[in-house]
Amino acid sequence: MTSYGLSRALFALLLLVMFPSMGSATSIRSFTMTEMVHESAVVLRGKVTSQKAQWKQDKSAIYTDSTVHISAIYRGRVTQKTVTIRQLGGTLDGLEMSVVGTAKLSVGEDVFLFLRTNGTHHFLVGMAQGKYRVQKTADKTTVTRNLSGIHRMHNMQRVGTQHIRNSEREIRTLSQLIATVQAVTKAKKVTP
Repeated sequence: MTSYGLSRALFALLLLVMFPSMGSATSIRSFTMTEMVHESAVVLRGKVTSQKAQWKQDKSAIYTDSTVHISAIYRGRVTQKTVTIRQLGGTLDGLEMSVVGTAKLSVGEDVFLFLRTNGTHHFLVGMAQGKYRVQKTADKTTVTRNLSGIHRMHNMQRVGTQHIRNSEREIRTLSQLIATVQAVTKAKKVTP
């Protein structure tokens, strides 16, 4: 090995030692709830009914399409009874591709989603930030958001906005989340 090659290898090893978390998290812009609603073409609740992993056309990546049967829409319009959520990653032909910070969607799961669209497919706003799991208990219905694997960047924020920091799981009641979405939808969007 040449001295140049050895120097590059040592530099790479030094980076791994100094920044061990670089390979285990995805950095993404952190969205406030107001921003989540404004960035969404559709906010809905539904049940994941099926999933299908596919190759990207040039076979450079795997993506997974999850079909969600809609039970309620809180913002936007959808003309069908289902939406297709596309996410990078999945298992196909004995190969697995995973993207840290992608929301885990499971068949049969009751979900509350914040979605963008390209007209054909829908995409979660802010990766895992855009998905809440809905869970019913005897006395209430809660929603849980799992943000493990996401390093949310907080470069700037409007005075008075709140960000959830240092929390991998966020739990609130479904009625609180719906009320927040409806209030933000009715309020006028403030531009900087």
